[in-house]
Amino acid sequence: MHYYLMDTSARTRARILVFVVPVLFTAAALYLLFESLMFQANGVRTVAEVVKVYDHQDGTYSAQVAYTSSAGARQEAGLWVSSPDYNFPLGTELEIMYEESEPYEARLIDFESIWGLPAIIGGIALVCWPPALLLWGWLRRRWRAEAEA
Repeated sequence: MHYYLMDTSARTRARILVFVVPVLFTAAALYLLFESLMFQANGVRTVAEVVKVYDHQDGTYSAQVAYTSSAGARQEAGLWVSSPDYNFPLGTELEIMYEESEPYEARLIDFESIWGLPAIIGGIALVCWPPALLLWGWLRRRWRAEAEA
């Protein structure tokens, strides 16, 4: 009896269990990468002034900035991420990007704000794939040995 003639439902369940985490992290990383690329392509660059800094009591800060939009209106926006590095003095001028469709959300023009989350999730996905592939190979060898016995 060949191993591929075994109960396919058990193999399917095993495949789903082995690959669900790497596939989900890969899909999330690709979505976040696409979102960051679209933000880079559609974002408007401007200079903003820090008007408020929030202390999250865990060593991270987030800033609220004010800027003049491309339409000429004064807009306030919260920076997209919080970081220990975002404890800016009030009045500090920062180069930001925002999307005209969502002017209340802005991002600093730095790696952490634009590419940090896709990079972290992508790194987790890369770490998840080798164990999943090794486990899948081990399961296939075991099933093949059981089928041949």
